[in-house]
Amino acid sequence: MAMYALIWGATAGVIVAGALYAFYCTRDAFHPAIIVAAPLAFVYGIWPFLLNQDGGLESLFGSQRLTDVGTLYLLSMGFLYLGILRFPRKRVLMEIRRRSGFGSKVFTLGMSGVFRQRILFLSVALGLVSVIAYAYAIDNVGGLTAAYGRAKGGGHAGSGYVGEAVLLSFPAILLLAIARQGARRVQPVDILLALLMAMPHLLQGTLGGRRGPLFLVLAVLFLAWFIARGRPPSLKLAGTGLVVIGLMVLLVHSQRQHLYIGAEGEFDASRMMNTLTPEALEGNDYVAGVASVIVSDYYGDFTWGREHLITLLIRPIPRQIWPSKYEDAGAFFGYLMVEGGGSWVSYSEVLGFSPPRGSATGFVANLYGSFAWGVLLVMFLFGWGLAALWNRHRLRGGLWTLLFAEAMILSIYLPTQSFSAFYHRFLIMAVVTTILWRIWVDRGGRASRPPGSRGRYRPLPPWQG
Repeated sequence: MAMYALIWGATAGVIVAGALYAFYCTRDAFHPAIIVAAPLAFVYGIWPFLLNQDGGLESLFGSQRLTDVGTLYLLSMGFLYLGILRFPRKRVLMEIRRRSGFGSKVFTLGMSGVFRQRILFLSVALGLVSVIAYAYAIDNVGGLTAAYGRAKGGGHAGSGYVGEAVLLSFPAILLLAIARQGARRVQPVDILLALLMAMPHLLQGTLGGRRGPLFLVLAVLFLAWFIARGRPPSLKLAGTGLVVIGLMVLLVHSQRQHLYIGAEGEFDASRMMNTLTPEALEGNDYVAGVASVIVSDYYGDFTWGREHLITLLIRPIPRQIWPSKYEDAGAFFGYLMVEGGGSWVSYSEVLGFSPPRGSATGFVANLYGSFAWGVLLVMFLFGWGLAALWNRHRLRGGLWTLLFAEAMILSIYLPTQSFSAFYHRFLIMAVVTTILWRIWVDRGGRASRPPGSRGRYRPLPPWQG
């Protein structure tokens, strides 16, 4: 067997082994090592086998290049999991394992009626903002028929802030589940309210054929169900749910050229396999990722994080205030952000072909183009951050569980889009929900703190309640 094939298998093995070890240590089916395992193992360990069934990848890149990029992917997954598999002290971990359950008791502990009402009010408020922003974007293009009367359609807000406000439906659904946790049963009105909040992404994911919004909304509804019921899923149920969601997304994605209002095309299941193993590999996202690594390495053209600084510092500033923000930032940082990527002539010079503009390279290739082999350190730190978020979610609950859930549903963007696609959406949701939680919900928390406590209310760990 070729060396690159062994590396692909080892990559999938590292991811699966890390997920199983995390479950053995925590008994938490929603540990980040488990949630990210399926998409990572498929994209970096299984997909290349499917694409190379007839030697297509080898003919495009050659054995040595496939081995080099495969090694980068393998080491990146190894460092990522070294960071994720960081657990709290043994005594605390054993209690988490013994009482394993998604947020067990941390929501209901001392949760007064005022506390629940404030969480529910915040949920409805964020959901309303999201639906209004979506309705505005649809109306801005002439209504639903105009928006979804073509393949890959959708609305247009004209303002980045309005467009991104649609993301707030995800924390709104999670907050609704938190407010309802501990109730005897989930009421039909709660389900209808959650579906109303999810409507923008359900429409965009199905009629718009967008895999990202569809996966996110299905994942957040799946997650919210267990939060609301206060019962943990088994590893089998969690894994089955994520796989089913992935297959549903893949099915819709494969039909998106024929899935819109007024479409006359018929459903064709064979399109699903064509999406996984296309005849023209040059347009495949995995191929684009490998090509990106090769070209970046060939030219030594690394950005050293400048595009991330521009995304964090410059992108949030409205164009109405600073029309030439990207041009000015490009002059200052020595890096010009261009919509759709930049010049891709270099791909043809090195490889003999160019991936389509806007191809999703995945977060490893994306970070390699920024930091070269420093990507391994970034992977470890990112995994460490996810582990820290999980630890605080299990030990403190409340806001930390909300932030953890937001990060987990967005993790699909890591292998399928880019690192920036993950963190800029996470920052939008995290900043908004953190500010509003501190200003609004914590005021209700003071009224529900345990007797004898002082200062701002903070839920205790389950074994101290």
